[in-house]
Amino acid sequence: MKKEKGKIGEPNLSFRLLIKKAHIVGRYNGKLQWELEAEKTEKSSDERFTYLWGIKNGVFHEWERGNLWFEAKKAIYDNIMKNLQLEDVHIWSKEMRVYAPVLLWEGDRQRIVCEKGAKFYAKKASLSGEYLELDLKDSLLLVNNGVLKMRTAEKL
Repeated sequence: MKKEKGKIGEPNLSFRLLIKKAHIVGRYNGKLQWELEAEKTEKSSDERFTYLWGIKNGVFHEWERGNLWFEAKKAIYDNIMKNLQLEDVHIWSKEMRVYAPVLLWEGDRQRIVCEKGAKFYAKKASLSGEYLELDLKDSLLLVNNGVLKMRTAEKL
């Protein structure tokens, strides 16, 4: 812990908060949207960002067809914008699988965006592209300027 002199002569303590083995819940407008377990978490000094490592047992709750599960190496949560960015992420449900190097969850729009490429698998089809956007409200998938209406998958 580092001591700094405050404006009125009182000591001002600045510190770094590191938490191991955390269960974190994400809400938007009071509604549960996602939750995850992280091996390690840390807040930025300005408290805007929360950094997470070793994400397991993650779940997006906002999909009408059921939960979307995920795991990732690393994540950054923006406490102001309420967005969750996942790195080296795998997402799956009973209907599909997605792998992306970087994925952004936009809670206010119930949307997943992969701007650095992604691979999408559903039923017997697979898509890969430089850009993937999954709209969970309308069950629409946009890949490289194409739209796919999602179908129920029998096997992945």
